[in-house]
Amino acid sequence: MINCLANSKALIFALSLGVVTAALAYIFYLKGIDTGIDLSLVGVLASVELVISSVLGWTILSEDFSFIKLFGVCLMMVSAYIATKSSSDESVQDEYETAC
Repeated sequence: MINCLANSKALIFALSLGVVTAALAYIFYLKGIDTGIDLSLVGVLASVELVISSVLGWTILSEDFSFIKLFGVCLMMVSAYIATKSSSDESVQDEYETAC
């Protein structure tokens, strides 16, 4: 790891990857809050950042991707799906009640 830090190109690449992904996550998080989406839903969807970083670490940096990590990624994706599905069901029900 120390050898990688000595290489300035690798260091710049690693820092830019971290800054870009973190900045994009916060930008989309704030954009979601601005649009009026439930804060609980925005929080769950923001956790998808962890899934993306795990997959990027596995593919780009050749990190170990164990069964436990795969299980955690699957749990996060299922929770994000359930949160978005229940939120859309509530909004449809609210629209129906408003129309009647």
